Amino acid sequence: MDYLSMVQQQAPTGIDFVNFGWQEDGSFMCGQTVLGSPSGNIDTRLRGPASNFARFIGPHGERSEWIRAMEMLNLPGTDNIRASILTGTVGILGPAAGNATAIVAIYSDETTTGKSLSIVGVNSLIGYPSELFLNKNDTANALYKLRGVLNNLPCCIDELTTLDDKAMAEMGYTLSSGREKISMTKERELREPAKWCAPTHITSNIATYQKFENAQAGSDPLKARCFELPQHDRT
Repeated sequence: MDYLSMVQQQAPTGIDFVNFGWQEDGSFMCGQTVLGSPSGNIDTRLRGPASNFARFIGPHGERSEWIRAMEMLNLPGTDNIRASILTGTVGILGPAAGNATAIVAIYSDETTTGKSLSIVGVNSLIGYPSELFLNKNDTANALYKLRGVLNNLPCCIDELTTLDDKAMAEMGYTLSSGREKISMTKERELREPAKWCAPTHITSNIATYQKFENAQAGSDPLKARCFELPQHDRT
């Protein structure tokens, strides 16, 4: 009994969280902070990928410096960075917005025009920008799982230029659908698919619309799921 009492005191207790954003009880979770919980202050226990990702999400740096950086977006030539950051907040309204899972694509056929800077700004809304990037080398299963973990928080995938057209179309369809494809476990039971309700931001040196057209003839429905921003100005 003494041993059991000791284990109970040392084992973490609280409510399990497996993803961020809106929770079933109406609270909102960012990092390890729970906002608006109807039960008041609660102890949190993160499980699965959320426990690994939480260290990248949360307050960092000085708020005054972030505000100063955001004030730079009033300057000419910053329209796309401003638009990216604004769309990055859509997930807060995600459950009420029918197009909250749209893709926001920033592209330019030249380098150093500010594509990655646009999504650095998006990631700065929720945590450490460079640590939160996903990329084309991540496997599809891992990418969709992490997208589901972020849930209503924005997700940024950098440099999808070399992804072939068909793979880009398939990824675009899945990301804009808000859930991964349904599959079965080795026991032949349906596996719960990852789900999310917020935009996914991507960058590429080739227009996403062009890749969609190359992949399939009737690509208009797929284009409608994507908000594309050309970023050619080096200002």
